[in-house]
Amino acid sequence: MEGRLQGINRLPGASEVTLLTPAFNGETPLPREMDLIPLTGLNLPVKVSKEISGVAEERLSLRTGDRLSQCDKNCAYLAIGSKSNTTLRNLASGEKISILFDLTPTGDPPEIGKYASASPAIGESHSIVWNDVQEAVSGGPWLVKEGKLFIDGEAEGMNRLAFVEMRHPRTAVGVTSNRQLLLVTADGRSKWSRGASLQEMAEIMLRLGAVNAINLDGGGSTTMVVNNQVINSPSDGRERPVANSLLVFTELRKDKKLLETFAGERIVRQGVSVLLEPDLSSSERKSLVWGTEDGFGFVSQTGVFHCDKPGSCKVRAVSAHRSFTFAIKVSP
Repeated sequence: MEGRLQGINRLPGASEVTLLTPAFNGETPLPREMDLIPLTGLNLPVKVSKEISGVAEERLSLRTGDRLSQCDKNCAYLAIGSKSNTTLRNLASGEKISILFDLTPTGDPPEIGKYASASPAIGESHSIVWNDVQEAVSGGPWLVKEGKLFIDGEAEGMNRLAFVEMRHPRTAVGVTSNRQLLLVTADGRSKWSRGASLQEMAEIMLRLGAVNAINLDGGGSTTMVVNNQVINSPSDGRERPVANSLLVFTELRKDKKLLETFAGERIVRQGVSVLLEPDLSSSERKSLVWGTEDGFGFVSQTGVFHCDKPGSCKVRAVSAHRSFTFAIKVSP
């Protein structure tokens, strides 16, 4: 028998089948009924284009509120939603099973700027070898393709009114013709920023020079962090716990020491903007990167802090050699 999996290391929907490996934490009570088929003797870990083989054990039926037991090192669970009509539900104990996760293109790739990390120059060829991929993050839909607007949200099954055309906080990644990586966030759902539609986000990426760009997860997940400080304003009011992120690292110089200065306390009225001024010359201030500790409130890159609800936070301004920390209390 054959069947199709809809995901890995996430609980299945009512009509889905997923694979839960030892990396999945099953401590949370199950939100719905499902069947589990333990698979033993697997040649883990899961890799793209690698066939995983094992043996099915006796099927388990779990109810809403039950908890999963942790998988052993070389075992996994085939998780089957209660309304799934998959033939995999009929796997008998002792039956051998093989699983293959693969990636296949759904359309023609762009000719230039194909990869943000090593995009080929115009005229160069570049073969896609998915087995060489070590880290990946999902995204969609397209925003810019080969230097032109290319928004295929509806083709990817996204709701036109609620997602494509409505303004939301957005996160996007793009690459320019000279191989520069663009990481862009647009705040939304606030008094100072309504967000962006996909059309508007695509136009922003074009204006920044993107020849290829895609949309990533948005909404309350839209957060940009630089030097351990949040530089945008997450729409939840604080950073939202998320399962994945796109990270850029640089090697730290061991001989580099940052002179840290506490710049004092500030009491700010909610809804009123205030300029934070560290003890620096005007030229030195231009090199500062401003951010908040955990996304509470918003501080611009000119040092203007604004928040529409009471609470407290820390705001930092960091340059190559110095940092300034302001303790902020927002009063009603």
